Amino acid sequence: MATNPKAPITLVAWGPGASWVNAHQPLITYTLQNYGDSVTLSLADSFSGALAGIYDHRTILQDGQVFNTWAEFTTQGQYTTGTIDISRLPNMGGNPMELWTPGAACHASMTECAYVCKSGNRCGYGNGETNLLNCQGSNKNGWFDGTNWTGGCNGWNYGLVNIQMYN
Repeated sequence: MATNPKAPITLVAWGPGASWVNAHQPLITYTLQNYGDSVTLSLADSFSGALAGIYDHRTILQDGQVFNTWAEFTTQGQYTTGTIDISRLPNMGGNPMELWTPGAACHASMTECAYVCKSGNRCGYGNGETNLLNCQGSNKNGWFDGTNWTGGCNGWNYGLVNIQMYN
């Protein structure tokens, strides 16, 4: 949902391994022109992907990826449970966003079920460079890989995920 009536937000969504939108055409691009605009996306079972916002046509690409905050997701499938999280790894100073499921079974924000860099404004997933914030416990279902918390909010069943994007 767009939150600034003067600045459109273009939603850019991609699938697995296709976050380099300079080399892979995004699966979906959709512009929310006005405050209160919304769009519903439908995804296949067991689908992993992410989306980000391009704000007022000004967000840039850095190394071919949208240089902003990402919403990451894996939909529920026969052998998987749906998971959501926020990734601040591409740009720790990116625009805030929030994700939640109906009934608040899962919630992710800039400080909850969010991947952040241990140092710097950008980082990758490997080599202990990241932390998963506030995503452990009975409702969050993040898991400890022996070094770091990983995963996300694991409790998104078939249905909607609400995404709020802020300028």
